[in-house]
Amino acid sequence: MITGCAPSAFEGPSRLAISELESAAYCGDVARGVRWLDDTTLFISMGEQPTAGYGIRLAADEVVQDDGVWLLRVHWREPGADEPVAQVLTRPCLKVLFAERVREPVRVMDAAGKKAILQTDD
Repeated sequence: MITGCAPSAFEGPSRLAISELESAAYCGDVARGVRWLDDTTLFISMGEQPTAGYGIRLAADEVVQDDGVWLLRVHWREPGADEPVAQVLTRPCLKVLFAERVREPVRVMDAAGKKAILQTDD
């Protein structure tokens, strides 16, 4: 009989619930990047874009921890080369609420979880 409190080798990755607080096409004068607004609110900015058609939305309702980094999947939309768009400056952004404070870095990934887009500095 095996006893003790060691984690099982069959446990899956750590997961944490998140929710979208706001997704907007214009977020003021902010540079492209990702930063914490407070202990549980993450701000993601696409930076200034030359046209409409850009946007960012959550792709999942949870983050998954992988090798000490939380992976956050988003739909990162950029207009196609032949897509008609309005000629207007935009600054798309997304505010994400975490169910609890995390101390590890957060990496913003594409919706498929294959390509890293941005990461927090911590």
